[in-house]
This record gives sequence, structure tokens and C-alpha cells, in this order.
Amino acid sequence: MQATKIFYKTTNDSVFKAIYTAPNNRHLLKTLLEKCLKKKIEIIKVYFPEIFKKNIHIKNKTLDVLVKADDKLINIELNKGYYNLLHRRNAAYIFEKYAEATKVGESYNKMGEFIQINFTVGLPDSYPSLGIYTLSDKETKKDFIDNIKIYEFNIDKIKKECYNGNKRHDFVAALDYEKQELEKFCKGDKYGGFQKRSRKMK
Repeated sequence: MQATKIFYKTTNDSVFKAIYTAPNNRHLLKTLLEKCLKKKIEIIKVYFPEIFKKNIHIKNKTLDVLVKADDKLINIELNKGYYNLLHRRNAAYIFEKYAEATKVGESYNKMGEFIQINFTVGLPDSYPSLGIYTLSDKETKKDFIDNIKIYEFNIDKIKKECYNGNKRHDFVAALDYEKQELEKFCKGDKYGGFQKRSRKMK
């Protein structure tokens, strides 16, 4: 009797890494990032780092994917569920990299942009489909720090929008599609249905 094959969505961090960070697929990662940020980028290097613990009482923090692109450091986080302290955890990752960026004696003027992209499942409807967050004053909107930005894609809300005909973030919805939905989405895709490469494992 043949074992049933399990279909893994691209919101699974291992599947995401296998598809988007393979050397031959870097153009897919570049395309995804450009769609998220709405700007052209050139990828220099891709990392899968564990943030160094400064003492034994600090929790392990492993980034899903860290990308050096142009003058930007882009941290991609795949959140398969929402809980009250999720945003604090995600913020700790990007702030840690920000703190590491300038070595002793270097100028803060040399720092580039620090961007975190969260693909989050289970985010409440009270959050927007795409939230873009900075450290700024509530009233004046004046930035406190001008080179940190967090993009959070509310996957559940985006999927609902797609079902209702709003396709502006369909490339994000596809990360969480089941097999049949994905096959339908990929018809006519100019990259040959690259999302269908989601791993099937016994």
C-alpha cells in the first residue's frame, strides 16, 4: 500500500527556504522581495543565521532568512500562528541585527536600511492586509529612526481579499494555498508555476 503524500505549504519555513533560497532559484526570492517592497533590489548574499546569545538566560533566536541586498538588510519571518507577544519576538530579531551593524569606530551614517518582512498566519482582522511600521511620533509622524521598517502581511485577510477578487497581494496568498488552489493560481504564471515546487514528502 502506497503511503499518502503530504503537501507542505510555503508558509512552512523549511519549504520556503528550499524553494526561495536555493542557488538556482534566487531570481524567485528577488521577485518576491521586489513585489513586497515595490522597488527593484539586487541580492548580494543570503544567510540563515542564529543570533549569538550574550548570556545563557537569553532565548535562542534563529532568523528564518536574512538577505543582504544593495544597502539593505532584509529579515524574512514566517509566522505560522499569532499570539500576543509575537510582535515583540519579531522586533527583537531586527533590533538585534541593527545593534550589531555598526562596529566600534564606524559612523552611523554608513548604516543602510533594516527591513523586516513578516508573513503571518492567524493575525486578527483588526490588523491591515499589509501593515508598514516605523518608529515615529504618533501626532507628527516624524521618524525617530529613519532606517528601520517592518512590513507585515496578514495572510488570512489577504486570502479572503483574493477570494473576493482583490488580487493586489495574491503572491502572498499563494504562500498558504492548498495544492488545488496553488495549481489554479499558477496557471499562466510567467515563472512556470514556481510555487508548485512546494515539497511533497511521505
